[in-house]
Amino acid sequence: MKKIISSSWLSLDGFIAGPGGALDWILGDGQLAQYETELMAQADTTIFGRTTYEQLSGYWSAIPDNPRAMDWERPYAQMINATHHVVVSRSLENATWGRATIWREINAEEVKSLKSADGKNILMFGSASVVQQLTKVGLIDEYHLLIHPVLLGGGTPLFDGVEVRSGLKRVDVQSFESGVIKAVLARG
Repeated sequence: MKKIISSSWLSLDGFIAGPGGALDWILGDGQLAQYETELMAQADTTIFGRTTYEQLSGYWSAIPDNPRAMDWERPYAQMINATHHVVVSRSLENATWGRATIWREINAEEVKSLKSADGKNILMFGSASVVQQLTKVGLIDEYHLLIHPVLLGGGTPLFDGVEVRSGLKRVDVQSFESGVIKAVLARG
């Protein structure tokens, strides 16, 4: 069975975006790029909320033709552009990035069906509202938290409104050159 893996850049105070959606606090390094590329190689499906889908589709679909793209971005773009994208949105009219499906809401049975299909894992990036909904129904198998050494003081919280207690177990912890700490936690 496929796993749903939520990978999120996170401030120390629990935000995935700063006030106004600011992402200028995100750090990167070669180790982090390698981790992201290896994670993407293990997936054939992504799930996004509308905002994350729109941000990532514009960026990654342009990388193959961007002469200023970093070396690691080209193979990553090839992988993410080829995945099946599921976009959870009530307002998005059409999804044109590769193979894409729009879900108007989270339906636990549809998610379970997606997980039981043959293939690789399912990745989620950002998309706080979708993470929150899937957490509430216990369908995220692993949380990959990329904790940045910054306090934002406000913004978009990753687990806002999650009122269900969920026991998790530590799978892996790693620190990167940039100061980012990766914590991988799985459902207990």
